[in-house]
Amino acid sequence: MARDLYIQALRGVAISAVVLIHCLPQSTITVAVRPLLNFAVALFIFLSGYLTTPERCGDVLGFYRRRIGKVLAPYLVWSLFYLLARRVTDPVAIGEAILVGGGRLRCTTSWSTCSWCS
Repeated sequence: MARDLYIQALRGVAISAVVLIHCLPQSTITVAVRPLLNFAVALFIFLSGYLTTPERCGDVLGFYRRRIGKVLAPYLVWSLFYLLARRVTDPVAIGEAILVGGGRLRCTTSWSTCSWCS
């Protein structure tokens, strides 16, 4: 029982770190704090592997087939929904970029915080 509480506490810390990553404003302080929060992704991967037992996954091929089957359909549906909604709200935003001076890419999206485009 104590082991389960410890794992649940680790999951709670990781979830809190991910929420902070996504909610921090774009500022100089974020640049300093963000590396301290990046442990959350590694912790989720570690806990996923730690909690996966041979009894739960059976044969390896079947394990991955079930995992992909559970994730792929929702991913494709919501990706299609997002692309259609984005195309309706901003027709130029989907997959369009222009070359500017020196061969640099420049976004044509309306996102002013696009870091790879500035």
